[in-house]
Amino acid sequence: MAHDVMASLDRRLGIGHVPPGGATHGAQFPPAMRHYEWVQVVGKGSFGQAVLIRDKRDKLHYIVKEVNMAQMSQRERRDSLNEISVLSKLNHPNIIKYHESYEQKNILFIVMEYADGGDLWNLLQSRHTRDGGMRHLPETDVMNYFLQISMALKHMHDLKMLHRDLKTGNIFLTAQGVVKMGDFGISTILLNTAALAHTVCGTPNYFSPEMCQGKPYNNKADIWALGCILYELMAGHLAFQGSNMQDLYSRITQCKLSPLPELFSPELRHFCQ
Repeated sequence: MAHDVMASLDRRLGIGHVPPGGATHGAQFPPAMRHYEWVQVVGKGSFGQAVLIRDKRDKLHYIVKEVNMAQMSQRERRDSLNEISVLSKLNHPNIIKYHESYEQKNILFIVMEYADGGDLWNLLQSRHTRDGGMRHLPETDVMNYFLQISMALKHMHDLKMLHRDLKTGNIFLTAQGVVKMGDFGISTILLNTAALAHTVCGTPNYFSPEMCQGKPYNNKADIWALGCILYELMAGHLAFQGSNMQDLYSRITQCKLSPLPELFSPELRHFCQ
């Protein structure tokens, strides 16, 4: 479980895992964060690190994302600050909760909820067998995760927000199995639900056909990615894969999918496809 949590944090922050004994303190916490105690660095990247911390007052654990903005491009800086803007507006039991943030000497500190159960990507990977098989999730678990993700996404869309990078690696879990949607660095806010976004960003395997074709898109792109996640929960592998980007985009636009396992009910298989 500990390894799963570390790996999921690495993907959440776009960073590499720090081996035991290799972690060091990063930037010094601002004075306003004196009530936190450093536990350990859980990942490092080109622009900073993720640190597991504990609040000395209530003993709860949090993740602080330390981001060095000094060498960032304007867009990278905007994405980092955007995550705070989006997180602070969201309040839902199935979304990673923003706690607080500070900036000191071009270092951004974002304190957020700690999901201690890994993520859906790790969960699926752990169910692959050595002989290349797959221990599929029970249908009740698939539906439970899917409904929680759907409710979190509805909350975002009700606030006129797009996630734009929904994937199993950004769906975190508590030890009790509660879904926590995270990673809002490239989310965007629209004027209304009919408004269109134009910037292509996110993870290509979860792109909607409109995004593959470079067309404007709206909240339906998130719904498409949600469908890809449902397929992945059932099949145990990505809905769309290709030998190169052109092949991947072709498979997405033509909706070329492998049949889902027949162990799932016909109703769920039909709903997904």
